[in-house]
Amino acid sequence: MIENSMEIQPPFKNSTSFRMPDINSEKLGPTVNPVEGGIDWVGMQGISYPLQIDFKGENSIFVNSEVDLMVDLVDPLVRGIHMSRLFELLGQPGQASKDRGLNLDRIRDFLKSMVDCQQGLSQQACLKIKFSLPFVRETLKSKKKTWSQNYFEISAVASPEKIEIFSTAQILYSSTCPNSAALAHELNRQKVELYFTEVKNLSKQFSAEAFLEWFRAQMVATPHAQKSQALVTVSTSQITALDLKSLVLGVEQVLGTPVQSLVKREDEMEFARLNGQNLMFCEDAVRKISAHLKAVYPQHSVQVTHFESLHAHNAVSSISTFEKDVRRDRP
Repeated sequence: MIENSMEIQPPFKNSTSFRMPDINSEKLGPTVNPVEGGIDWVGMQGISYPLQIDFKGENSIFVNSEVDLMVDLVDPLVRGIHMSRLFELLGQPGQASKDRGLNLDRIRDFLKSMVDCQQGLSQQACLKIKFSLPFVRETLKSKKKTWSQNYFEISAVASPEKIEIFSTAQILYSSTCPNSAALAHELNRQKVELYFTEVKNLSKQFSAEAFLEWFRAQMVATPHAQKSQALVTVSTSQITALDLKSLVLGVEQVLGTPVQSLVKREDEMEFARLNGQNLMFCEDAVRKISAHLKAVYPQHSVQVTHFESLHAHNAVSSISTFEKDVRRDRP
């Protein structure tokens, strides 16, 4: 510490006329930025936030998340919004955990608070929350417990007319190309046909054991497969509770080949069998998922990407049942 230091007092500290300037509320004009006009969306992205997830019918858990907070600015002459007021809506460290829970009712209330805290500057609000959830999984055959992560985004937009809430889930799976499987099968068929031709021509006695040993050594082709991704977005505006786990598990079940974490030999053999029974192009995958979603989520979109192992590019496909491109109304 520096001795004889002197506290610097702000000017007019004790004066009743002293006030902190509010630059954001300045009106635009010749002396301030002369470019005026309303703004579609303005706010903050990538706010770190400890989020409590309320599962349907299960206990809540805390996860790390990134939050985006946006509002519109309707007054063309106001310089800026009150960003700190938006930030404060997230709450303070040590706040009761019940106030941090993610559920649809709280999302609706939060959007209204975002508009209200701007005191007439805004009419619309947008909230985005990105996070990953750990799920307990069981291996395919060895029946061991393990963890896996799925990534999610909750996006909600409030306007004077309505509130729309969307949930997006990332599902990873394996896809084996049907065309490649057929070509590999044909090459192996030709090799088997050659074997039996040689047996016949040489008047050899056929032995199933000898054939299987030969076939194991002479396998000439295998189909190509790759890790693939489905991004599933559903409208949750009209439902009462978030059920993210069921959303993921349902899509995985209809695809049949979700990626694995812990794998023993018996699990890998079962995974190979499942891939053989669920050959799919990206067109097959996106149709399967969309057909599955229609019953519970009539409003949905599916984007599928097969990260090709054959090509230098990826194969993609998408289906949307939304009446319009809902993303155009969101930042």
